[in-house]
Amino acid sequence: MNVALLLHGQKNRAVDLGQKLASYCPEITFTTFVSSRIGQGEELCHKALNQGFDHLIFIGGDGWFNEGINALCKYFKNHDDLTSSAEDRYDWQAIAMIRVGFVPAGSGNDFVKSLSSKGSVHSLGTLLSAGTPKKEDMRMDVGHAVYQTEKGPNEQFFINIADVGMGSAAMKRKEKLPIWLGATMRYLMAIVGSVLSYKPVTCSINVDGVEWQGEVSNAVVAQGQCFGHGLYVAPDASLIDGAFDVIVIPPFGFRDFVKQYVHLRKARPLTHPGVHTFRGSKVEITPSPGNNVAPPELEMDGDHIGVIPVRFECLKQKLTILDMPKSH
Repeated sequence: MNVALLLHGQKNRAVDLGQKLASYCPEITFTTFVSSRIGQGEELCHKALNQGFDHLIFIGGDGWFNEGINALCKYFKNHDDLTSSAEDRYDWQAIAMIRVGFVPAGSGNDFVKSLSSKGSVHSLGTLLSAGTPKKEDMRMDVGHAVYQTEKGPNEQFFINIADVGMGSAAMKRKEKLPIWLGATMRYLMAIVGSVLSYKPVTCSINVDGVEWQGEVSNAVVAQGQCFGHGLYVAPDASLIDGAFDVIVIPPFGFRDFVKQYVHLRKARPLTHPGVHTFRGSKVEITPSPGNNVAPPELEMDGDHIGVIPVRFECLKQKLTILDMPKSH
């Protein structure tokens, strides 16, 4: 068993958690890769793969997990033709041979809330020490998006949630708030500020051939259940069913937001009559003709990456994970 620990070096807790994991598995030799600058995840992941590691443990926040999974998939890319399906452009058999694990050390830590262990170091250490189950028993889906940037179309994978509209605005607002406020207050202030100021855009949304059009404040495409530091926007979403939960959120007044916020915190479906929900494996979101505003931005696992139009595809059980998705 060749185990690489890939640590987000800018997260103070990441190194401590890596050492703690190693202490639970004294019989296993871990090799540690620590980032020293932003955006180094791909370089470290490819370095570990070049050295033959077949277990990759990512320790950091949701953005670090996203960076790592994209690096893993990119390592086994066959070609760059974005007009063809990601199903055909990557060596998924080779990708599935690499077991991946996740230990949260960020501010939001939302992805692991969809896992049975919630990213517990002790659970991961126990699993590694005991020997892992069959790979087919530990598979999870991965989402794929083709979207627009200033340089043209681009692609990215995600394992938790992507959203169009207010989510990206809220994350930008959060990044401008002082760290001393703490993660919970920064997220809450950013979300409330965005709810009160964001101007919705009319979009067309297609989910497995079903068309919907209307005003959108936020269109959520979910594999995982939770985003925004503990908001369960998709409490019924599954990491293993081969489909996205799509939640289209209309403009909210502050009073309506407060009512729905309670549901989000308690992992209950939204009850506002303007909310629309869909489920499917292929999703397209495009701005409706006649919009005189800039296209809504796309946010994915906490990072802003581009704008619509965007095309999503859920690739069923392509990743081998050192955990089990949470059951309902």
